[in-house]
Amino acid sequence: MKIHTSELRGKSVAELETMACNLKEELLRLRQQKNTQSLKPHEIRVVRKNIARVLTVRTEKLYAEMYEKHKNDKRMPKDLRPRLTKAKRMALTPRQRNMSVHSVCKRRRAYPRMYFSYSE
Repeated sequence: MKIHTSELRGKSVAELETMACNLKEELLRLRQQKNTQSLKPHEIRVVRKNIARVLTVRTEKLYAEMYEKHKNDKRMPKDLRPRLTKAKRMALTPRQRNMSVHSVCKRRRAYPRMYFSYSE
């Protein structure tokens, strides 16, 4: 029988771990049954998917706990930081974008912009 993730999210990490162990034992029992008795083919698949759901929810909870623990730290661990594309990681900072070459700075200082006013 399929286990819904909404049921799993209400459980603690320890409960999820025991549930995963029980499901793995059930999977072992079903594999043994497959060789000795007749077994519906979808039962093994359902148990495997249930194990995956339980482990996924457990991992999400562990990451959430780690995030809360390190939220106020100066440097958060890399695996808890938001994921960025390579282009965004390599992009220039605002300070780097506004920097200019020495010769350009020198030219701007020597020849500042002139403002003319027209009065009639």
